[in-house]
Amino acid sequence: MNHQIPHHLPIAAGAEIIDFSAASGDCRQSTVLRDSPSGTVNNSFRRSTVSRLPTAQRRRYYDAIVEEMKQTHGIAIRKWRKRMSGVAYELRYSNGDIKRMISSPRPRSPVSACIFLHEVGHHAVGFRKFRPRCLEEYHVWQWALRQMRHFDIPIDGGVARHYQRSMYHYVQLAHKRGLKRLPAVLDQFRVLPHDLRP
Repeated sequence: MNHQIPHHLPIAAGAEIIDFSAASGDCRQSTVLRDSPSGTVNNSFRRSTVSRLPTAQRRRYYDAIVEEMKQTHGIAIRKWRKRMSGVAYELRYSNGDIKRMISSPRPRSPVSACIFLHEVGHHAVGFRKFRPRCLEEYHVWQWALRQMRHFDIPIDGGVARHYQRSMYHYVQLAHKRGLKRLPAVLDQFRVLPHDLRP
């Protein structure tokens, strides 16, 4: 099927930073998306939420985003995972070819979509472009959250919790590996909020 999706937002200097540190962790955006007669998803929409679409239409919309990301960033899906985790990596061949791979849950909800877009973000932002690793993860998350806002996928409480837990994990890992100075933008992830603790 030929999927059509609005072009995603580029990463630009001074781009809006999405931050949940001072709020309840719920940054909702909404749209109603209408299928075109051909069955492709177009960008003629009104304000509502993707989550309120009928199941079949919502799946088509998420599938169209997957195709857009694959074509735009030259990635391949290694595996659709059943659990809410993902990985991104590159396969480099002796002839200089690079194969960009990800594994993630198939986007079917805001949380699974954010994980998918986060893994795509590793390829879009680039590996080892930021040091330490926790700063790279932060920039990848910012890219993924901007994509969610662009595609009108609600950044709800579940997404916020997954984001905060992920960043807390990488900040703690950096400290365990001997990081002496944490970038100021990551100070908000030093402590996991009480409502997110086990």
